[in-house]
Amino acid sequence: MVDHMLSKINFIGDWAIRLAYVNFLWMLFSAMGLFLLGFFPATAAMFTVIRKWLLKEQVSVFQTFKKSYRKEFTDANFVGWLLLLIGIFIYIDFIFLTSMDGILFTILLFVLLSVAFIYLSIVIYIFPVFVHFKLKKIEYVKYAFIISLSYPHLTILMLLGTLVLIAVFITFPMLFPFIVGSSLGCLVMYISKKVFHKVGGMDSC
Repeated sequence: MVDHMLSKINFIGDWAIRLAYVNFLWMLFSAMGLFLLGFFPATAAMFTVIRKWLLKEQVSVFQTFKKSYRKEFTDANFVGWLLLLIGIFIYIDFIFLTSMDGILFTILLFVLLSVAFIYLSIVIYIFPVFVHFKLKKIEYVKYAFIISLSYPHLTILMLLGTLVLIAVFITFPMLFPFIVGSSLGCLVMYISKKVFHKVGGMDSC
């Protein structure tokens, strides 16, 4: 009983250290790109490391992170900025919608909420798809869209899990600089790996 409990504690402690380290690298490499150009490739590198951990691969975390950051710098920025601009456009539409009322407001609100859900589903899958499959730039968005709608229950689970973690970090902000990015990445990558196993049929990295 004691040995089992100690094993659990060691497992949790090991993952806490891993997540803290990769979260530090994520923030460091994001800052190296002045965040505007560093955030998306650093996020791709973080997901690359987490994916390898979940696949039980032995990796040099720093070297793997640095290599992925450099390799995916251009593509990650292209995909990331494309989705960010789409998100800004959706946000502007919501602001514009507040000036309306009546039946037109109801119809447009339903349409825009549906679009926003699809958008968030793509966003939450985009980096797992990016680091797991070998695709062309725009195809990452396409396959993130297809996969998210093919398994809506898992997509909703990922979104709810993300909201829970965000609530935890809002409640305990001292945790934010240590594991915010890596814990979210681990949750999303863990569920995505199960989805990708179901999908199959595509070349993985």
